[in-house]
Amino acid sequence: MALLWMEGFDQYDLGISLIPSGKYFYRAGGYPIIVASPGVGAFSSQCMWCDDDDDVFAAFPAPATTHTIIFGCGYYQMYTVTTCSLLSFYGDDISTRWAYLEHFDGTLKWVVQGGATHIIANNLIVQSTWYYLEVKVTLSTGPANLELRIDGNTVFNDVLPSTVAAGVADPIVKTIRLADTDTRNMYLDDIYVCDDSGAINNDFLGKVSVVVLKPNNTGSFSDFTPVGAANNWDCVNNAGRNASETTYVTSTTPGHKDLYAFEDLPSQYTDVKAVSINGSAKAVGDGGQTLKYVIGSQSSSRNLPLVYDDTLQVIKETSDGTNAWTPAAVNSVEAGFEVE
Repeated sequence: MALLWMEGFDQYDLGISLIPSGKYFYRAGGYPIIVASPGVGAFSSQCMWCDDDDDVFAAFPAPATTHTIIFGCGYYQMYTVTTCSLLSFYGDDISTRWAYLEHFDGTLKWVVQGGATHIIANNLIVQSTWYYLEVKVTLSTGPANLELRIDGNTVFNDVLPSTVAAGVADPIVKTIRLADTDTRNMYLDDIYVCDDSGAINNDFLGKVSVVVLKPNNTGSFSDFTPVGAANNWDCVNNAGRNASETTYVTSTTPGHKDLYAFEDLPSQYTDVKAVSINGSAKAVGDGGQTLKYVIGSQSSSRNLPLVYDDTLQVIKETSDGTNAWTPAAVNSVEAGFEVE
């Protein structure tokens, strides 16, 4: 595992709250809203607005297996703030925070929960301006390295006495919390999280865009039964995951497969880091079904819950298990689902 999570928010309808259920991506207490990206230099057409009472978790179905995490996101601070916990790290217990990246009136700090505070970027963040922030940190109760980049430029790279709270026995991150506590009033966009394992996507990715491509035609298989539209692909191309049950496809027959063709990648994107398929699905009847998420010749299986569970982002970092993705490979790939 290298790339753990990516999110660009472009698949949601404008003005809706993020879906609160599920372990992959869910809301905690507040109401982050999907809005059009503000200002000059916006990273993509839509982003997430976090107000004073909003915070969002990302809990990884396949967590990192190493202690080094690399995180990147587009960041836009709307108003002058005194304190904003932009990024926090947790283990299994989402009530116990290990450490966090804090924005304090233009300055970025790394704060060890219950321990020291380290200034890592002094007066470099100006309100109403887009930045792309990247952090690479080795999580340790002892000396460990932390590097911060802003718009691709390294502004801090040093060994800290510790990077997580004392007493964390094995600091392998399993949950990240965005806009965590305190004052927020910020926009976030084009997020990635990876660790340092594997052969690719194991270091800074640079300023990335997370682009959404929707199904637009029938693929090689249409075994599922369409509900709400004549064509299977038209049942699953609605903007928001979990948005409604008015259009969907359904099957309980093992071996049934639905594959779809997708919109082409916009021509300005020439370097593809990975491709994911995102889906919201549930079992029927008494449950027990397993659904295979298919991208080209590759697939990953998920056990289905009895209620819609927005946990299902399946990432493939190569086009066939070996070769790097190219725009041509993205444009020709079919993706979808198979009942196991």
